[in-house]
Amino acid sequence: MKKEMNNKGFSLVELIIVVAIMAVLIGVLAPAYLQYVEKSKRTKDCQAVGSIMDACEIVAADVAINWTEALTVSVGSAGVTYNCADTDVVTQMEAIVSDAKITGAWTSISFEASKGNNGIVTFGTPTGNMNLTEIAKISPDLEARFN
Repeated sequence: MKKEMNNKGFSLVELIIVVAIMAVLIGVLAPAYLQYVEKSKRTKDCQAVGSIMDACEIVAADVAINWTEALTVSVGSAGVTYNCADTDVVTQMEAIVSDAKITGAWTSISFEASKGNNGIVTFGTPTGNMNLTEIAKISPDLEARFN
């Protein structure tokens, strides 16, 4: 009497082929995914800088605040820092930005904001890890706000 074999599983060759296909897919898709993550982090930084620039304009519009010194803003993974001799400006900026809960995601971006006699804020070219060219690639609208 002959025993009938019940083959319900996969053969070793079939499993090796599936693993090889998965390895090829991961090898092809991983770099694209990493680029996507990098771009999204930079975009988040640009959005944070745009929000901070809006906050600078709000503070400049407040007639109760005498803004005479340039304000240097740095956005990075540690959060947002301000450097200005006018403590009222820094206090007001911190209050607005803390409400928005803005923190940099990946790179650091630094720029200067100065209030003119007409009350209009001008923004200086950013320095640091993310330069104006990189900002322009991600956000032309944000790049256009810098001198």
